[in-house]
Amino acid sequence: MAYFKILVRRKNLKQCIDYAINDKKTMIEKEINYAVNPDKTEQTSFVSCFNCGSVETSYDQMENTKKRYGKTEGILCYHIIQSFSPEEGTPEQIHKIGIDFCKKCFSDFEVVIATHLDKAHLHNHIVVNSVSFVDGHKYRSTLKTYYELRDISDKLCRENGLSVIISKGKGSHYAQWKAEHTNQPTIRGEIKKDIDEAIERAFTYNSFIEILKKSGYVIKSGNNIKHTAIKPEGSTRFFRLDTLGKGYTEEDIKKRLIEKQYSGSFRLPIKKYKRVMHAHLKGNYQKSRKITGIRALYWRYLYLLGKVKKRTAPKKISHYLYDDVIKFNRYIKQNKFLQENHMETTQDLIDMKSFFHTQKSSLVLQRKELYKELRRKNEKTKESEAYQRLNCKIKDCQYKIRQCQSILSSSERIQELLQKSKENKEELNHEYRKRSSGTNDKRNFEDFRNRSEINSNRG
Repeated sequence: MAYFKILVRRKNLKQCIDYAINDKKTMIEKEINYAVNPDKTEQTSFVSCFNCGSVETSYDQMENTKKRYGKTEGILCYHIIQSFSPEEGTPEQIHKIGIDFCKKCFSDFEVVIATHLDKAHLHNHIVVNSVSFVDGHKYRSTLKTYYELRDISDKLCRENGLSVIISKGKGSHYAQWKAEHTNQPTIRGEIKKDIDEAIERAFTYNSFIEILKKSGYVIKSGNNIKHTAIKPEGSTRFFRLDTLGKGYTEEDIKKRLIEKQYSGSFRLPIKKYKRVMHAHLKGNYQKSRKITGIRALYWRYLYLLGKVKKRTAPKKISHYLYDDVIKFNRYIKQNKFLQENHMETTQDLIDMKSFFHTQKSSLVLQRKELYKELRRKNEKTKESEAYQRLNCKIKDCQYKIRQCQSILSSSERIQELLQKSKENKEELNHEYRKRSSGTNDKRNFEDFRNRSEINSNRG
C-alpha cells in the first residue's frame, strides 16, 4: 500500500540530500535481512540520481543550475516520500519504481532517488531540484499536480503488483478533526446535536424541518435546491447536510424518521418539572464585596461557557459564543491571572505591562553581561545556575506581558459578544410580547365592534 507525500523545502538543500542518501538507511546490513538476502543480490546500496553526473556531485549541479538562471531564492527543492506496506516488494523493486516515477514526472529536472531500508516498511526519498536544467523553468506544486503525481505513483504500484490506498470519501478539516479528538465542542458538533434532538421530537420530515426553524435555523431546501443546507442562528454561512457525516444527509435523516415510526419509539414530549433545592447562606450578601471591571466581565463570560462544559444548564446557548467555547481553557487561565494580580481596570493591565517590559529589559542586559563573563572564563551557560535563574525570570516577564496583551485585546471582543447575546434574547422576548399583544388587540377590537352594533340597534 503506497503512501505518497510531497514536502516543500525553502532552505538546507544539502541537508535534505544528505538525509536521503544516508548510508545507514540505504545500505543492506545484517540487522535488516528481513528485506533482502545479501547473497542473492549484487547491489548493496540503493541510491541513484537522474539528470546528474553522480550522487556525490548532485548538490553542486543543482546549485549551479539555480545560479545560471538566477533563481537561488524561494523554494529550493521538493522532497517526495513513497512509503510501502511492510513485507511488500524487494529493495530492487521499490528502488526501480522510484526511478521510473522520476523519469515520467521530472524528465527536465535533476533528481536524487534513495531507498531507505532502516524501517519495517521500505520507502523512497526523492529530492527534486525546483529549477529545470533545460530552460530554467521553476516547478510549481499545486493541488492538481499533487494528484497527478499520486496517480502515476499508484499506477506504477499496480503494474508491479503492489497495493494502493483507496480513498474513503472526503476528509474533514484539520481544526475540526483536532477538536473532535480532544473532546472540544465545534459548530458542526452542535448542529449534529440539534438535528438529533429534532429527530427525537419529529414524526415526519416536514415536522423535522419545522422544529429546526423554531430552534432558530434557516433552512435552504426545495425542488430548485440541489443540496439541502442549514444555517444556525448567529452564523454567517450555511452548512450542507451531506457534509456533516454519515447519518446526517437528507436521505439518512428520512430513513431514521421512518425507522422511528415503525419501531413505535415516537412519543409526545412530556414536560419535566425540576425539583427546587433551598439553601441557607451565612453572612450579609449586601455587605459582601462585589467583583467589578474586567474581572466581572470574565466571570460572566466563563459562567456562560461553563454551562456548555459542565452541562449544568440547558444545552442551548447563543451561537455568538460557540467559537469561544473552544478557547475555554485559555479564558480560565486569563481569569486566574486577573484574580491573582487583583486587576480591575484596563489601566491596571497597561501599568503592569509597562512595568514588566522595563524589568525584562534590565534582566536581558544582566544576562548579556553574565554571558560575556562566562565566555571569558570558558564556562558553559547551561552549567551556570545564575544564567538559568535569569532565563526563568525573563520567561516569567514574557508570560505576564503576553497575558496582559491578550486580555486587553480580547476583553473588548468579549463585551461585544455578551452584548450581542443579550440583544438576541431581548429581541426574541419582544417578538413574543408583540405576538401576544397583537392577539389581545384583536380581541379588544372585536368587543368594541360588537358593542357599537348593539348600541346602533337600540337607537
